[in-house]
Amino acid sequence: MEVHLVADTNLFFECKSLEQLPWAELGFDPVVILLTKPVLDEIDKHKKANGRTRARALDIFSRVRTMLKQSVQEIEICAPSPRVVIRLIPNVVPDAALKEGLDYFKTDERLIGIVSTLNAQA
Repeated sequence: MEVHLVADTNLFFECKSLEQLPWAELGFDPVVILLTKPVLDEIDKHKKANGRTRARALDIFSRVRTMLKQSVQEIEICAPSPRVVIRLIPNVVPDAALKEGLDYFKTDERLIGIVSTLNAQA
């Protein structure tokens, strides 16, 4: 059974590399990591920083760049089992119904709105 996980920048900056995470423990196959516009924007900011976050930002952006050059929406991170992919979903907008209660100028709150939109679509 497929599971979709909406990534936050912490997945890329605070965890082990994606290839080293224990994806099998989730009990799903495939695992689809959804990469949204707010997270792409935050990663882009870290490309200009120093240290570990810069290196990790450059790594994830090299993957995104490859996806864009190849005109693909997803790229495989781990082969079976489970299969883990990153899927770009930059055009999903935050749920308008939650706009009154959330500040969509804040990245985390925009992510909540996007998750709500994705849930409604599912």
